[in-house]
Amino acid sequence: MNLPKGKYEAYPEGQEDNTHFQTEGAKVVAGLVFNELKKITNSND
Repeated sequence: MNLPKGKYEAYPEGQEDNTHFQTEGAKVVAGLVFNELKKITNSND
């Protein structure tokens, strides 16, 4: 989650964070996890 200086009020100096996802990336990763969990659940039926 790397933010440029001056773009976001909450982060006036910007931010360099290479450990957390931005919103869209988090949704994609959550979707991948969800789909894999469905496979595990369905294989136990």
